[in-house]
Amino acid sequence: MGINRLLNGIPKDENLNINFLKKQLRGINVELLDLKDGYLGFSTPNKIALNKNLAKQSPSLFYYTILHELCHYKRFQKYNNKMLSIIFTDDFEHFYPNILNEEILADRYADRLYYKGNRIKINYNRNLDKPWVNSIYKVFIKDSLFNKIKTIEEYDNFIYKFLK
Repeated sequence: MGINRLLNGIPKDENLNINFLKKQLRGINVELLDLKDGYLGFSTPNKIALNKNLAKQSPSLFYYTILHELCHYKRFQKYNNKMLSIIFTDDFEHFYPNILNEEILADRYADRLYYKGNRIKINYNRNLDKPWVNSIYKVFIKDSLFNKIKTIEEYDNFIYKFLK
């Protein structure tokens, strides 16, 4: 099932502007996967991968996740080499602040586009700028992402580690 078909299956009573979202995704390779619980999506320079189960569980969070991952994807398109140099570094003190800022930026981007498309303020923002959330997230990133990827091919295939 493709992304447009999945989006068309979201019930109308969710009041989500699906056409706005489709327009944002036009021309982008979107892969729908059956991911383990807790994993919502992932972006690489070549695609956006999404947890297809989230569309039924929480259509509004799925919509938001698409916009969040779209931010990462667009930044890869614009700053590919810079983004990859951050991901491929062996220096966690360089790696983590950049990843954290990227995640905060993508949350804010998703908030803004969600409002633009639906005229509803939503806050799925993870509050990564709060010290206690940041400290937990730092451990998660160190364990799950840091020093796990060294090539673009590994990065493109990284999401498959989280399949059910």
